Amino acid sequence: MLGANGQLGREFHFLEKNFSNFKFTFLDRIACDITVSENIDDLKNFEPNIIINCAAYTAVDQAEDDEKNSFLINAVGPRHLAQFCAANKCLLVHYSSDYVYDSITDRPLKETDDTTPNGLYAKTKLQGDLFIAEYADQYLIFRTSWVYSSFGNNFVKTMLKLGKEGTVENPKKLNIVSDQIGAPSYARDLAFQTLKIIQNNCHDLNAIPSGIYNMCNRGQTNWADFAKKIFSLKNMEVEIKAIPSEEYPTPAKRPLWSMMNMNKLETQLSIKMPHWEESLEKCLQEIVD
Repeated sequence: MLGANGQLGREFHFLEKNFSNFKFTFLDRIACDITVSENIDDLKNFEPNIIINCAAYTAVDQAEDDEKNSFLINAVGPRHLAQFCAANKCLLVHYSSDYVYDSITDRPLKETDDTTPNGLYAKTKLQGDLFIAEYADQYLIFRTSWVYSSFGNNFVKTMLKLGKEGTVENPKKLNIVSDQIGAPSYARDLAFQTLKIIQNNCHDLNAIPSGIYNMCNRGQTNWADFAKKIFSLKNMEVEIKAIPSEEYPTPAKRPLWSMMNMNKLETQLSIKMPHWEESLEKCLQEIVD
């Protein structure tokens, strides 16, 4: 498992005890920098059947001024892994982004929809998908959205930090975007369902249908309502003003529509994701614990 110190990687580490029939090896960037092909060749020493790539350049705004590293990590690295997996008959599991679509706003996005990435982060994530589809023989690409976790830095933990600053007499006031629509994805759900897919097919990994799959929590919300739900569950005194994206400009343009159709995930891989509100409650409890 690559990218072991990120949000998603740490969730896999947490779930290791639940899948005792698997032998895990966790590698962070120091142990294996996927942008260096020689490092990938060293993976032969572990004799892997499956490589799960959680390594990614996720600083969306920073990517606009850091094209080189964004492309190396999000595109070149996955190409190296795809070539290695093809040569060594491994299944490659990789995580992509809703940002690659950014084209349709009137229905849930399908894996077959056109990709019109807007910004360097989105373009590098799409290129990684294309490289994997070109070079790997057996692969799963999961496109997800609005990822958060009890580990690392993310929207949920930022809201909790800001919410602590408010009181009943003087509630915290926040302006949060409300015209970007999507589904928050709990990283633990992504990791658990990935391992479940592998476990269900461990007798014959070649039977897993390769391809791109949308994977996120079910349901729909926007960032402002997502924040309201966080504060409601934590009984925090926060006043939220819903604002349009144009009032909160960022270097990288965010998709206004990130709702994804998961029929393919459910029918071909027999996976049904939990609702985002259910998973948010679990994550908040995990943070307390």
